[in-house]
Amino acid sequence: KLHWLWVMACPTLCFFKIMASRSAEAFAALVGEWLGILVSDSYALYLKWAGAARQCCLAHLIRKALKFEEDPAPEIARGGRWILAELRRLVKMAHNPPTNGEYAAWRGRFWRCVRKYEDAGGELGTYARRLRREADCMVTFLNYEGVDPTNNRAERAIRPYVCRRKTSFGSTSLHGEDDISKLLTLHETCRLNGRSTYAELKTALEHRARGRTPS
Repeated sequence: KLHWLWVMACPTLCFFKIMASRSAEAFAALVGEWLGILVSDSYALYLKWAGAARQCCLAHLIRKALKFEEDPAPEIARGGRWILAELRRLVKMAHNPPTNGEYAAWRGRFWRCVRKYEDAGGELGTYARRLRREADCMVTFLNYEGVDPTNNRAERAIRPYVCRRKTSFGSTSLHGEDDISKLLTLHETCRLNGRSTYAELKTALEHRARGRTPS
């Protein structure tokens, strides 16, 4: 059976967990009691996040806008270009924080765009309504220092192990999946901190053999 590889990532830590589903129960087991700022795509589970705040991944929204920009229908392509331009301006604000005037100008253009297309039929209308629902979550990174506008950090962390799973066919037991989750967590966290996975694992095993709790 296919299982899900989950990951939670921040600048100094990655936590992996392989679970049988992508359900609300699995997500609750993943996050535990953590109630921080969640940066994620727009999967339905994440929309109900009850923590401090949520940042909607702008990269996912941009990829969707790119598809509309390439649509053969001129009006849809025009809408895609407009939305794409505003989303790209918003992402750039992560590195060049806007003044109050610049942000107000961007917000005005963004809402004109949403209002123009949210009553349209088809996928573009659905997408514009999604932008309205996600509007507050799109700018969380402007209000909290250190929050990324995309979930690329988690995407980059999980990609090598997804490729590994496709070539190794994963595990054949729950025990194996638990071991792999722990090893992936150790390896990626060591990489983020510039430390040797082998050295840390060796030290942990030595502590265990001597009946001591590892660091």
